[in-house]
Amino acid sequence: MMQTTTSLSPEEIRLAKENLEIFARQLGKKVITGRIGEKGKESVFRLPETTVRLVVDLLSETSRGNPVAIMPLKTEFSTQQAANFLNVSRPFFVNLLEKGEIPFRKVGSHRRVRFDDLMRYKKKTDKRSLEALDELVTQAQDLGMGY
Repeated sequence: MMQTTTSLSPEEIRLAKENLEIFARQLGKKVITGRIGEKGKESVFRLPETTVRLVVDLLSETSRGNPVAIMPLKTEFSTQQAANFLNVSRPFFVNLLEKGEIPFRKVGSHRRVRFDDLMRYKKKTDKRSLEALDELVTQAQDLGMGY
């Protein structure tokens, strides 16, 4: 199951902004309760805090006009899909798999990679990139290069 928004109308963005404030005020509560539906035919809903956090994140992005995709962490990607997600070539990605950088499983002759494993790898490489950038900035400052 993957739900994606491709583009948002100005009205959808405005509604996201309005509702972001409402849901953000509920953060920190273990359960929130509300009503939904037409007057007289309302249903009561109860959401756990973890779901409210997801709704706040979703509304935060959509209130800025950013499209959003929601998928389970256990979703599996083909090597091409995973390479596209990481913005690398498929051969480079397959090499990462073969070196053991990212776990995968085989379905017949096809490799499958879980989304949560991709995210773990991405966070690790993003952290390394930021550390390298910090080191370059430090070196530039030490050399008086004006950074």
